[in-house]
Amino acid sequence: MTPSSQPSSAPSSSSVAPLRAAQSRSAHWRHWAFKPPALRSLALLLPVLLLATGCLQERNSPNAKRVAQTVAALDAVTLELAYGVGLANRVVAVPRGTLWPPEATSLPKVGSASEPDLRVLRSIAPRYVLLPAGHDASRAALEEEGFQVIEIETQSLGGLRVGIDTLGAALESSGAAEGLRRRLEITLAPRPIAEGRRVVITLGRDAEERDKIRIAREDDWAGELLSRLGAFNPAENLESPFASMQEILELQPEAIIELSTGSLDKGELSAEEHNAAWRSASTEPDQRIPLLYSVTGSHVLIPGPRLPRTYNQLTEVLQGLPIPEPAVAP
Repeated sequence: MTPSSQPSSAPSSSSVAPLRAAQSRSAHWRHWAFKPPALRSLALLLPVLLLATGCLQERNSPNAKRVAQTVAALDAVTLELAYGVGLANRVVAVPRGTLWPPEATSLPKVGSASEPDLRVLRSIAPRYVLLPAGHDASRAALEEEGFQVIEIETQSLGGLRVGIDTLGAALESSGAAEGLRRRLEITLAPRPIAEGRRVVITLGRDAEERDKIRIAREDDWAGELLSRLGAFNPAENLESPFASMQEILELQPEAIIELSTGSLDKGELSAEEHNAAWRSASTEPDQRIPLLYSVTGSHVLIPGPRLPRTYNQLTEVLQGLPIPEPAVAP
């Protein structure tokens, strides 16, 4: 008989691998069956516990927290402050009429500080809503809806500094907030160049009483800038922040600096009409008409990160004031 025709007692190579695999599985299950029940339960739960732990760590990670801390701003000042302290990637909604920064103009609009759009806010569901101080009714409505409101005082330089720190601390951006505050302190340092010149700053007309003009006073940011430039503000102690043209002329300023966005709103006068209106407001024939200056730009009425630009423009105006004529003895 040839070797190829002799029967063999050894298994073929094709049957060895399945046999070993079957033996291995049998040994594995025999080993598993003799484990204590508690160990078997723990082994089954271990993958689930590891998965849950990983998800929890991811949810509590700093990056995940930042994503969750989305922000809606209800006025231009709080919006620009949010960008100024490094929160650009967390801003999800902006006030109506937003012009700056450009990348924010396409975001959903949520009304204003006095009239927040609660319907849009509900649909966006931001974690925080930034609100300028002094809008108690809006704050109550927002908190009733369950929003966490961060209120910021925006009318004075001191309040602005506190607001920057508050915003940075609440949204874990203290480093950027401190950097912005320091930059403002440096760029808004006193420049006593006006030497006591009598100057009034106006900030637009009252929305309801168009004959009333808002004026800078001692306790607001525009009045503080004027004081840092060394000028005397004859309107600093007026009881009301609004006055008529005649009332402003009666303060006998040497110059009136009008701050505006540069675009004429409904009811606003052109430059020529405006100058003529000031001249006609004088009720006394010999009353001196002050020099009129206009400072314009989308930033000039917003005491935020771009405030140094306004300060520089005011500096240029005051540096260009003509030297006053010496008084003539009677």
